[in-house]
Amino acid sequence: MNKRWIRMTAALILIFSVILVSINFVVDPLQFYRVKERDAVYWGEQRWQLAGLAKNYDYNTVILGTSMTENFIPSEVDRQFQGAKTLKLSMSGSSTHEQSLIANLAFSNKEIKNVIWGIDYTSLSKDEKLTEEFPIFLYDNNIFNDLNYLFNITTIKYSLASAFYKFAPERAELSLYFLNLKDQPNQDLNRLSYWGDLFQYGEEIVRADYFQEIKEIKETKNDLQKQFNFSKFKENIDNNILPYVISNPETNFYFYYPPYSILMNKRFYYVDNQIMEDIIKSREYFFTQLQTYPNVKIYDFTTEKDITHNLSLYKDTMHHHPDVNKFILESFGRNKYLVTEENLKVYLKEFKTQIEGYSVAHID
Repeated sequence: MNKRWIRMTAALILIFSVILVSINFVVDPLQFYRVKERDAVYWGEQRWQLAGLAKNYDYNTVILGTSMTENFIPSEVDRQFQGAKTLKLSMSGSSTHEQSLIANLAFSNKEIKNVIWGIDYTSLSKDEKLTEEFPIFLYDNNIFNDLNYLFNITTIKYSLASAFYKFAPERAELSLYFLNLKDQPNQDLNRLSYWGDLFQYGEEIVRADYFQEIKEIKETKNDLQKQFNFSKFKENIDNNILPYVISNPETNFYFYYPPYSILMNKRFYYVDNQIMEDIIKSREYFFTQLQTYPNVKIYDFTTEKDITHNLSLYKDTMHHHPDVNKFILESFGRNKYLVTEENLKVYLKEFKTQIEGYSVAHID
């Protein structure tokens, strides 16, 4: 009796596993194995979704970075760069190491002509250690651990939800609730991860965000001081950015420093002015390491007061309106914000001067 029960249980588990793996392979909700551009459903959980797109889609230009780069629209990039076919591979809140992993997939699978890469000091401050939730098995070349994709409860949720969106769209939203899938699909790849029209912007909102952050400084100050230092910045630059430039002399790299609001920079200055000194030092180091490469351009928008001091352009101390992304994109065709050996120290001095000289009522 016990042996029979064990055999039946084992058989049921095997059948269930085969069904699960088969559904996930056929539906392939994250397009890990094949392209589904027609009637495709794209998911917002970038660390799961982007790996398949980077492996399988047709592109020669990529956008890398955090949420600061999410409001770039690939079709607009295509118009800016001759012959470009752009794929946005932005990861919200990503570390530079995570950006490196998706960059590696892109370079390993395609011939990349252009890279637009936003260099956030928040990303440079993060360790290379990945969270347990990060699907690292999607980012390596080991086909054997792909079973982690096929035999995975997260994948089956996406498979079922994708099926609903295709065959029963009127019940699709309800399916997300029952599947406990906290994600929202998008059927327009050109607008994937775009959030520019989902928020309100304004000075009052940004100042409120700043004051709230300052109130929490006592709890986070020690951690911030440990994270935001030149040693960590340099480590990330050396390990996660420079190797791609060195290994890809035929690729045009457009690095840029996103224009956080002045209050974002003021916040870190308030925590410890040494953080700002280390950010400045890291930018000097970044330039010196890359200045001899003719395929590299670095743009600095952090001292453009018409942007950084205009708090009506921000939804919090960090994130700007998508019009700023358009401005940045158009600026790649001009030299106004291009960092050179002649103006490097001018940019860095102005960056420091603006932060030190900016007064925030009721705080400073």
